[in-house]
Order: sequence, then structure tokens, then C-alpha cells
Amino acid sequence: MKRPQDRRAAFRMDVVSKAVCNLKAGDVTISGPIRDISIAGLYVETEERAEPGTGFDVQIVLNGRHSQMILGSMTGKVVRIDDNGMAITFDERFEWFAMVPLYFNTSSELSS
Repeated sequence: MKRPQDRRAAFRMDVVSKAVCNLKAGDVTISGPIRDISIAGLYVETEERAEPGTGFDVQIVLNGRHSQMILGSMTGKVVRIDDNGMAITFDERFEWFAMVPLYFNTSSELSS
């Protein structure tokens, strides 16, 4: 699928492993698989929508075969919505981004 011209300054990686994003704001919780991620934000696939500018607590859950890792204490806001989901920009840089190639399994040859 061809994506619109990318205007972001941050490099992003497609995610092919089972990584889920949980977004929480008050009584609203939205969850879905992460399609891609960068040091500045991520794209979550979901049928649920929030208005651009809506702020959320962001939690990333990395699911392994026998365990999971949860990355939390992040906040962000919706910057774009489309037919497949929402783009979230982090309020602060994603400090663990250097670990993405290890934990997010970004090579399709490594996915099972």
C-alpha cells in the first residue's frame, strides 16, 4: 500500500511482530496493533477513532511466546486519523527506540 508523502523528520520502522498500543484518556481506552513506530510517535491500527489533538497515556505491549514487556509512562496526542487507524505523536522522545530492532522484530524474514 502506498502511503502519502512522508513529512516527518524522524526515521520510522515498520513493525511485523506482535506489538500492541494501548491508549487511555479518562474512561476511553483504545487498543490495536502497531503498524510503525519512530522516536517521535507511532501508528496504531484500530477501528476506534479520537479527534486530532486528543491526548492519551500511551502504553506499548511487546508480546513474546511466553512473556510480555510493557513500556509505559508515555503520553502523546492524535495527529492524524485515516480509514485504518491513528497516528500518535509522543510528547517526549521514545527513549527506548534504540531497542526497536531487537524487540519489535522489524525484519519480515525473522517473523513467524
